[in-house]
Amino acid sequence: MQIRIKLIDALPRIIAESVKPMENIDGIKILHVDGLNGSSQNGGGAGEDAGGRALPTRPWQQPCAIAARRR
Repeated sequence: MQIRIKLIDALPRIIAESVKPMENIDGIKILHVDGLNGSSQNGGGAGEDAGGRALPTRPWQQPCAIAARRR
């Protein structure tokens, strides 16, 4: 129980230190928005892209799929 109390007491300092790197961020640019609404703007059916390939279902799959297509 003492450890939890010490952790709770230290949380403001921990959070303050963890967000310091965000001070250096000037802005965020969104460069790719295809598939955000569950479909492709290129004419693919629901659940597939314009090439007929299945859309990624997990968050990390889309960047991997995009990188694989560009190779």
